[in-house]
Formats: sequence, structure tokens, C-alpha cells
Amino acid sequence: MARKSVPGELVPLWAQARKQGRSWRSIASEHGFDWRTVKGHVLKFMEEEGRAYWESVQRQVDAACLERHYQLLVRVAQGALWAIESDPLQIISGFPPHKEILEKNITRSVEGAQGLLQRGGMELRQDPRGGFLTEDRLLLNRLAAKLLDALREHEPRLASEIDAWGTAWDDLSKARVGLEHQAARLLTTAGVDVTTAQEMAKWLQNEAVRKSLADEEDRTTVLVQGPKDNVRMVRKNSASELEVFRGPETEARFLRKKYESALRQVCHEARIEPVRKAYDTYIRCVQAAKDTIDQLLLRGRPGGRCKLCPQQSALRAV
Repeated sequence: MARKSVPGELVPLWAQARKQGRSWRSIASEHGFDWRTVKGHVLKFMEEEGRAYWESVQRQVDAACLERHYQLLVRVAQGALWAIESDPLQIISGFPPHKEILEKNITRSVEGAQGLLQRGGMELRQDPRGGFLTEDRLLLNRLAAKLLDALREHEPRLASEIDAWGTAWDDLSKARVGLEHQAARLLTTAGVDVTTAQEMAKWLQNEAVRKSLADEEDRTTVLVQGPKDNVRMVRKNSASELEVFRGPETEARFLRKKYESALRQVCHEARIEPVRKAYDTYIRCVQAAKDTIDQLLLRGRPGGRCKLCPQQSALRAV
């Protein structure tokens, strides 16, 4: 005997009746089917209905997690922008590597996203002395590094531009260190003791670079009388003044001539040219990276995907 087919529109009605508390036999007798047939179809329908429901919930959860992920990556991009906008000419000497600047600014940006981190279940503990506890600060450093890696996966072009900026920053730093060494040698050759020459060379190099590359207004040397026989040797223009030496007046007058002579030599085009080329390359790299980050910030989310994207694990638990 052929099995009686079950119209598809009946199964939802049977499921609804079952939810209302009716027995399998009662539902079956009403529609002329065996109760076992009714039960089998209803259980299968309810299983599929439940699966569809949880799949929908999973998609909603994944969408919310993905949006949070995007927002964190936008914060990382903003931190990268802060790093890239750092003015190397504001650094007198002791130039930090680009990785240090990048890490510092990205971590600072992630620190400002406490609300996003809390939505993900994180709790950052405040240090009574200010800031976060050391353990949580180290955690933020690690998370910032992983998020930067994720941003690189999402935006390969930006990754290349950040790398180019980093190389340009380090190359410019090396060129300035070389110029500083030349300044120190000029001063020691002119009779300045090594320790004083090395200290003054930092200011001399920075002044030469800012004068040659940033069109900074020329400075003049002013000796400012201090207590007893001490004076301050100051390099001054209308915008600011820089103290390059403090000590006996006779030594300051001697150093004044040596500093001004060395500055003229360091500003010679042949000496400044390597720094100028490195600076021009640096400026181009900065502009390229800034343009890409600006577009990302305006979009409000990165392109592509990464291994941290929540949608990659969607439905695995269903």
C-alpha cells in the first residue's frame, strides 16, 4: 500500500497545534494521518525551524562582532596616522626607530577604545597612580600589535605604505646622525673638547636641518648673563630660543665663534644634500600613507578580510 503523501502546508499547522498542547493522536485523527507520521514530520520541521533560528542569531552576533572588529581596526589606523604625522624635525637628537613610534601611537589609540574592548568582555584595571596596571598595559601592547597585523591583512596597500614610511623615517634618522657626527668633528677640529662638541653638535645639526629643510628663520647667538661668571649661550630667533651651552663667559665666547663657523660649514649644500634627499623621500611616503588612511577613516571600515574576522567562524557551532 502506497504511503499517503503529506501536503507541505499541513506540517506548520501540525507544529502549531503541537505547541498549543494537543496530542499526536488528536492532530493525526483531525487530518486523517497516522500519529507516527504526524510526529515524524513535526519533529523534523521543528528541528529545521530551530536550526534556522540559531543560524539567524549566529549571523546577528557575527555582524555585531564584525562591526566591533572594524571599529578597532579603524582605531589602529588612526594610531598609525598619529605616528606617520610625527614631525622628525621636532626631535633634536637620539632619534627613536619607527617601530617604537608606531607601537606607541597605536597602543595609545587602542587605549582610547575602552568601550569597544569592554563590549568584547575585557576589563582594564586602573592603577591608583594613574593609567592602567602594568599587566593590562602589556596586554594592550600585545593586542595593538595583533590588530596592526590584522589591518595589514585587510589593507595590503596600506601595509606597504607604512613599511615605506618606516624605512624613510629610519633612513632620515641615519642621515641626521651622520650630519651630527660631522658637526662634532668640525667642533673638535676647531679646538672644542669632545664632550662639549658632542653635546653642541646635537643642537647644531638640528638647527642646520631646520634652516635648510624647513626654511626656519635664521638664529643669532645671544649670551645671557647668569649667576657669578656663568652665562647661557642661546641661539635665538623671533619664534624661539635654544640654549646650547651654559658655563664660564670666556668659554662661551670661544664656543660662540666655533659654533657659528661649524654651522656655516654644516649648512653647505654638499653636507646637507644626503639629509635633504632622505627628507624628500620621507615626505612623499608620509603623504601616500596619509591619503590611504584618510580614505579608510572616511569609509569607516577596512576592506578585505583577516584571520581575526568573526565571519570566518560563522555557523561552525551550529
